[in-house]
Amino acid sequence: MPTATASPAPSPGAAPLPSLEAHRARLFRRRGRALFAVRCALLAGLAVVALQPRLAASLGLDGPAAVRIPLGLAFGALASRLLLDGPLGRPALLLSLCLDAAGLAHLLRASGGLFSPLLGTQLVLLAACTLLFRSRLALLPALLVLPFAAGAGGVDLFLLAWYGALDVAVFAALAWLQARDDHAHAADLALAEARRAHAVLEERHRLSREIHDGVGATLAALVLQAELAGARVGAAARAEVGGLRDTAEEAIEELRRSLRMLRGEFDPARAVEEHCRRFAARTGLAVACTVGGGGCPLAAQAALALFRVLQEALHNALRHANASAVEVRLELAPGGARLVVRDDGVGFAPGAAPAGHYGLRGMRERAAACGGSLAVRSAPGAGTEIELRLPAAGAREEAT
Repeated sequence: MPTATASPAPSPGAAPLPSLEAHRARLFRRRGRALFAVRCALLAGLAVVALQPRLAASLGLDGPAAVRIPLGLAFGALASRLLLDGPLGRPALLLSLCLDAAGLAHLLRASGGLFSPLLGTQLVLLAACTLLFRSRLALLPALLVLPFAAGAGGVDLFLLAWYGALDVAVFAALAWLQARDDHAHAADLALAEARRAHAVLEERHRLSREIHDGVGATLAALVLQAELAGARVGAAARAEVGGLRDTAEEAIEELRRSLRMLRGEFDPARAVEEHCRRFAARTGLAVACTVGGGGCPLAAQAALALFRVLQEALHNALRHANASAVEVRLELAPGGARLVVRDDGVGFAPGAAPAGHYGLRGMRERAAACGGSLAVRSAPGAGTEIELRLPAAGAREEAT
């Protein structure tokens, strides 16, 4: 039975696909260089015609025009090629195409108008304008050649309509090809992004397995050794060994949270409830936790920031506030999340935090990095309240 194989992840050293705007700019430069080669070929043909007096006279290339027109076309082509890669590339190329249109119109009027053997060159000019410029206004130089040429030797409405229909057909075909190229490039960009996301997810899963099998196993062995040591030592050391075991168990729980974060399975509401329960059991501090609402998809960074703020707030209530009870309230709504941690400790003046204490600053920085806000309300002897507000993932994307 054939086995399905996963599509290979993009190579880390592979160059990323350019954006649609960059792709169009690159096509413009390539097509501009190709147009310069076409112009050189046409100028070479005009030079050959100018060497034959009878043929040159029939095409209007006799007299001063035999010098002015080829020199003007050559100057426009060379100048636009030199400026192609700079900021003036587009206007210079459009101006040179206008000079081409003027020169072609003169040659057509001098060689029979709509019956001129050079009339096919107008389609080449129209194709160049279509491929290089997406604005329909850029087609005017090529389109105006037809009515100008039709005035020579009488107007043939049938030929004018025929060549006009050819112009429309050429423009429609080339515009469709350009739209298809844009669609194909957009599809390639979407596929590359999907492959990148898949590669990131696979790497996260690989890291989670390695951490679980490596660091997780080591911490589990440390817990087991602490339990065995606690059974062998006396009562005086048993409390210290128990503390060591509790610390190792907390490290294992932190590791599990990190693994869930890597796998995209981190649930902020569940994590807050579990941490409050474990913190109360480990420290003896009364922690009342309430989680309400739902339907708030936080981004991974915001979910982690919410949990870290909770950890820091509980740590401060235990170590610095000498609190006897803490109230934790988490409210989830479609527009965002709100976390409130209130203790009955000694309180402090928020504007006079002791030097060397960076917990509140770190919480504010985490909130700001996620597009949220942190408010601290406290006073000496009145306890402390910390309120964190974070936007939902979709709400922050719309705001940006």
